[in-house]
Amino acid sequence: MTDNNNTVKTPNRQVDATQNDDNFSSLSTLLSKSFERFKTRFIPMIVASFVGWAVVLLSLGVVVIITVALIGAGIATKNPTFTMLAIVIGIILFILWSITVASWYTALFSMSVMGGKRFETIGQIFSKSISYIPSIIATSLVLGFIVWGNFFLFMIPAIIVSFLAVFWVFVVIDENKKGLDAINRAIDLFIKGGWTLFGYMLVVAFAGQILISIIGQLGGVRTSHIDMNSSGMTFEEALKTMGNSMFTPYVLIAQLLTLLWGLFYRSFLYELYLELKTRLPESHGQRTRGWIISAIFGFLIFAYLVFIIFTKLMK
Repeated sequence: MTDNNNTVKTPNRQVDATQNDDNFSSLSTLLSKSFERFKTRFIPMIVASFVGWAVVLLSLGVVVIITVALIGAGIATKNPTFTMLAIVIGIILFILWSITVASWYTALFSMSVMGGKRFETIGQIFSKSISYIPSIIATSLVLGFIVWGNFFLFMIPAIIVSFLAVFWVFVVIDENKKGLDAINRAIDLFIKGGWTLFGYMLVVAFAGQILISIIGQLGGVRTSHIDMNSSGMTFEEALKTMGNSMFTPYVLIAQLLTLLWGLFYRSFLYELYLELKTRLPESHGQRTRGWIISAIFGFLIFAYLVFIIFTKLMK
């Protein structure tokens, strides 16, 4: 189910769905819409980010304690079988935690960007983010299989498919799709945008990174100067001086800009998604078939190489 009210107050988005990428909205228009969304959704995005990370860290602490306790109990028994079982259970527990929490945080943050009637308040965002965990897990596992399989086969296809499926989270949440359906839809949207979309994404991404890098380098000059002149200090003095250098105004500004730029760029991606969704209301492409076949070959090659290496090590 798609939420047609899932927008903020931005310039008129009425576009002919038959238009091609030559009639794509101008970059200045999209940036204006993105900035409007950034301002409107700033508080929910900040709250979701910080509270989300707090939950992640707290739950990580619980999982680590349980895992260490299991492994410690296994070692204390001096029973190799029980020790190995405890280690395996601990690893499985950590993997399940990682997948679940990462999926929840992905849904949480994406909803905070999207807004609309479904995700307007912080309470709505937190309460509904849990329900999307299964769909996000299913889709991310399928996409991970495709990306990593193609990476083992050849790096370039993995990079390409990662770009093509960039809107998959929005598709899962906004269009209630999952798995291959969500990935196919995301790829169709990207292809609809064509080179214009690709160019917009690169220009905006590089512009932000260049600005952050320049400010970071200004802070890095001072840090390097301190490092080179710390040879006459004691270890404690050098460590304290280097630690203080990390909190120079330049470095702090660069860190703040990195946070704000991440929020703005996510807003920009969502505006791109809405633009493409308007132009391509429905799609039934099966663009992942070739990627899945190549991914299978990639994993087979990887398994064969692992087998060869393992066989030689055992000799």
